[in-house]
Amino acid sequence: MPVFSGEDLTKSAKLLTSAAIVVADPTGLTAGAVGLDAVLTYFDLKTATHPDLKKLEKETAKKLKARFKTPDFHCPKGAEIHLPQMIEAGLAKPADFVDCNLDAEKIIGQMIAQLKEPEHRKTEMLEAFQRLCLPVLRGLMDDPRMMAVLDPMIKRKQLQQGETISAKLDQLATLPRDQLELLAGRFEIAEAIDLSDREIQEQLTLKAKQYRDYRKLIDGIDDRVAGLGNLKAAAKDAAGRLDFDEVEELMLRVDEVETEIAAEAKEIRAANAILRGRVQQAYDIYCAAADSFGPVDPLEPARRRARYFKPLYDHGLAFGGAGLELAADMLYAVLGMVSREAEPKLWAGTQNNVGIALQTLGERNVSPKQLLAAVD
Repeated sequence: MPVFSGEDLTKSAKLLTSAAIVVADPTGLTAGAVGLDAVLTYFDLKTATHPDLKKLEKETAKKLKARFKTPDFHCPKGAEIHLPQMIEAGLAKPADFVDCNLDAEKIIGQMIAQLKEPEHRKTEMLEAFQRLCLPVLRGLMDDPRMMAVLDPMIKRKQLQQGETISAKLDQLATLPRDQLELLAGRFEIAEAIDLSDREIQEQLTLKAKQYRDYRKLIDGIDDRVAGLGNLKAAAKDAAGRLDFDEVEELMLRVDEVETEIAAEAKEIRAANAILRGRVQQAYDIYCAAADSFGPVDPLEPARRRARYFKPLYDHGLAFGGAGLELAADMLYAVLGMVSREAEPKLWAGTQNNVGIALQTLGERNVSPKQLLAAVD
């Protein structure tokens, strides 16, 4: 069994947490930094005033230690030396991590791309690196404390950037060609350079509605985070009074709220992906958000999928691509989770929406098979 030093673990945990902070701030707040030193300076300043990030760093170190002690992956010879080195060497520029769009798998891919040492590039060492870091990064990206600490800074940056973007989206008819192409590029509208001004304006008008809904999702996290703090304070008070029933009731609600916050963060990530036309990524994130409610309410994953159908369908309706097929797939999953007898309203609404999706697909694809399926 490899033996890792406490200093290596603490440093590795700090570096991983720093990377998560950069990626969890998709507004570009830290993306302009020159490199890792700037990120770590930023991280040190934040941890000096935010105990939650200190806790995250310590918890991450514990998770790394536990994974090293009883690994569920093969630790090749020299792993105790090379894996911490790989974590440090793998951290690229902040902008590279921001481009990963809160996706832990992509972060790991970026980190692996930075590794140059022959020992670090060995297949078994890369596999161990991925198996070690991926679960830790996923946990950091989904931790509601990360969003709670970053939220005030994200809001300030959005006020600076978002108001300008919103103003431009309200003035599409008067924007010059270069501004239209710039906005189209920000929303990753494919081949915008080949579109006419009117065609770009039409696509950006549709994107503008998606963008405003996306901003509302981010704004909605505030109340959840504030409510979570109040619940924890009430639980602490109940524990002081030895009212164990109340503590259990309050902590159950904390569990539910934290699940809701994590799901809302995933919904924002999915909306971010849809804004950029990445519907498969959005579909995968929506499925993960829906499934996260399974331990809280066995029926909620089906309800969530029935709700997540709409943004996929709307994107497919407006822009084509795989959105309509993925929307139908989302609903087929619901029908596999609920029965007509147990949940007649949810079942019927889902059948109706499947029919709508299939009708639209049948008309677009000139497919009698899909139209007949819609009738069924």
